[in-house]
Amino acid sequence: MLPAEQVSAKGIPKYKYSAGLVKSEGLIGFTGIRGAETIVLAEGVLDARYLNSKGFKAASIGGSDLPLAQIKPLERSGAKEVLLAFDMDEAGREGTARAVDLLSRSRCRPYVVSLPAGFKDPDELVRHRAGSVPRRRSKRGALGQLARAPYLQRT
Repeated sequence: MLPAEQVSAKGIPKYKYSAGLVKSEGLIGFTGIRGAETIVLAEGVLDARYLNSKGFKAASIGGSDLPLAQIKPLERSGAKEVLLAFDMDEAGREGTARAVDLLSRSRCRPYVVSLPAGFKDPDELVRHRAGSVPRRRSKRGALGQLARAPYLQRT
């Protein structure tokens, strides 16, 4: 296993997906969120799987860009709120901004999960606070602060 810096320097993709998988055409883990009104979208497959194991309805977009082809199935499945829990690096922040823009034109209300300082991605926060998050507390509260996209005004 190579350190992240060497992987990036050599141009090696971070993840290797199954042959024939077109990430931009579907959500990884979609069957687990189908029918949920509130879902969490994460960048990484492992982030989403870990959140699933902790009771969150989560799926992965398989990167930091959310294409329109991934939003349509969310709308058809009945999702009303989409919690964007992307990584806190530059690519994640840029992807969040693009996702909010696209989701603002859909039937889904986007919310941005703001992670506390020191946490790179949502599964780190949930793992760190797993013992201290009361079971009756809102699952959204367990993920950190939520902010409704400020420029979304519905009439």
